[in-house]
Amino acid sequence: MTSDPKWSPCAPGTLSRICEPDGCSADSWTRRSAAAAMIAALGGGSWWVVQNRNPAELSCAEVSELAPQYITGTLLPKLAQEIDIHRNNCDACNKKLEDLGAPTLRS
Repeated sequence: MTSDPKWSPCAPGTLSRICEPDGCSADSWTRRSAAAAMIAALGGGSWWVVQNRNPAELSCAEVSELAPQYITGTLLPKLAQEIDIHRNNCDACNKKLEDLGAPTLRS
């Protein structure tokens, strides 16, 4: 709880009703929540990678680190394009990203 007078708890069932119009399952709700938490934790992660990495292709570890931003479309366009290139060459990363909800790449 908080002592902030502007804050009040949600009415029972509010979170369930938020999800219902989209027809999302508890599993997808959990994935979305986890992705949002990871994005918040990473903060400016994509900026750091752009500024501090070698110009060579992204590694699997970098793709994994940037996955939440990539999936939600909040990644810098240059990095999103590099992840697409990596996905075309790495079946393991492509499968992981698709399992997390990334769109299927077009050939």
